[in-house]
Amino acid sequence: MPLQQKIIDALLSYINLGEVESCEIVPKSSLNECYKITTSKGNFFIKTSVHPNAFAMYEAETKSLHVIDSTATLRVPSPIFHGKEGKTAFLVMEYLELQSHSPKSMRSLGYQLAKMHLTGTNRAFGFELNNTLGLTPQINHWSQSWVYFFKEQRISFQLQLIEDFYQDKEIAELGKDLLSKIHLYFEGITITPSLLHGDLWMENTAVDLDGNCVVFDPAAYYGHHEADLGICHLFGGFSDDFYEGYHSLIPKQMGYEERSILYQLYHALNHYNLFGKSYRNVCLNLFHQLSKTI
Repeated sequence: MPLQQKIIDALLSYINLGEVESCEIVPKSSLNECYKITTSKGNFFIKTSVHPNAFAMYEAETKSLHVIDSTATLRVPSPIFHGKEGKTAFLVMEYLELQSHSPKSMRSLGYQLAKMHLTGTNRAFGFELNNTLGLTPQINHWSQSWVYFFKEQRISFQLQLIEDFYQDKEIAELGKDLLSKIHLYFEGITITPSLLHGDLWMENTAVDLDGNCVVFDPAAYYGHHEADLGICHLFGGFSDDFYEGYHSLIPKQMGYEERSILYQLYHALNHYNLFGKSYRNVCLNLFHQLSKTI
């Protein structure tokens, strides 16, 4: 649907976009209506949503983009303003012309991601705001323990949602067993809180016209750097060049392969919650793989 004039008027009342010359729909997201606005001041990308939590989601996304940008590693579209007009929340960002990755840019993406993980460090695990993974709440209360944070605020939280909505007893039992021994996956390694993108699948990265690697739609928090690779492994599309670039800066630690399955499980459980039982077998397969590791 066309961007409502009242939204354009609201934007013009808050920020100086110049004279609006055109507005076109951008088919980017199933969660938002997205638009490219061409003005006398340049091009802008706008997300809108009538979801009840959309304003809070855009607020958290804005914070995530600012924090990632502050590391001077991966490029992000600069957020300009977020607000609400009636029931419609909106987020205005810099518009970037994007293109697909090449083998060279994939290696650079991995390298820059690792650089972000090494640069964007913190004293605790969590984030300043709760955010969302898709539409699923992602709780980010601060913790000094990664094992506690990941167990309670990631895996246990997703399992509870599945139990509440789907009453899946098999998943619940498998989850209970996993939670009882999850600490064993982290024995013998030191974990520093690193800034994570949080939702880094292939649809959330591209290359700008200057060859810079761009990431967007983050669900950022400070966590174990390996956790950012979970969804990369789960849905694929990231070439060997990407992983070579990444591990040239951050080598694999003992137990990496087993933890990779664990981090994939978090995203698989989230997709179960988002899209229903079509992801149930994915979760069961990951639980089965984990049962062979410890």
